Amino acid sequence: FFFFFFFFKQKTAYEIMPSLVGSEMCIRDRYKMSGKYQYKVEFAANSFKLRQAGYHHIEFSDGNTVSFKLPFAKFAGVVMGTRIAYYTGEMKFIDKVNALKAVVIFDCGKTDGMFGGRKKGAKRDQFEGILYRWDIMAEKQKKVKKIKELKDIESPICQISGSWLHNVKFGEEEYWNIDKGKPTSIWYAAKALPSDWRFREDLLWVRRENEAVADLWKKELEMQQRSDRSQRERYKKEKPK
Repeated sequence: FFFFFFFFKQKTAYEIMPSLVGSEMCIRDRYKMSGKYQYKVEFAANSFKLRQAGYHHIEFSDGNTVSFKLPFAKFAGVVMGTRIAYYTGEMKFIDKVNALKAVVIFDCGKTDGMFGGRKKGAKRDQFEGILYRWDIMAEKQKKVKKIKELKDIESPICQISGSWLHNVKFGEEEYWNIDKGKPTSIWYAAKALPSDWRFREDLLWVRRENEAVADLWKKELEMQQRSDRSQRERYKKEKPK
């Protein structure tokens, strides 16, 4: 799951407080992946969580589409203690045409209670989930901490288990193993749009080791984005209702 955070990303805004947003597009022979999202950050005393809020979509060659959303990436030990990073929360996959859904809970070894805790032998990289046919008319749930809390299961198909560092199993069948799978290669398009991240002026000057000029171009891009945002806000206020 880790690579989803870094594939084919393009920043479209830099203001973190109003919201840092992004978009993606990946076209392959058998599928097309696209999505747009907003970065969400939650802070705690000694940690913070980061998530790309929004759905990503994979459209296959037969026309069917599977949509999914990503879990949180948590960074702990920011102020004191050992610094660690891991996934937490839920990851959801939806196939509306076939009424199929999969929900995966990351860092599933946590126990209930005010101070938290972990089940004996549980590791932070482990996850558990379920693939099932879902009841479209069931009550919608914004957040699920445990599989047993799901209210829209019409009929279960199989359990999902594994570790994002090692393997993924559907039922008893292993579908992916980090020691057996072949990594996907990225092929850059020879003729890309001018908006491709490779042509950003600030990055070009960074490669030329001229940070002063790169900083000027970065500020120029930020000013342009602030201007665009201001015009969008003005349009919202002035447009006829």
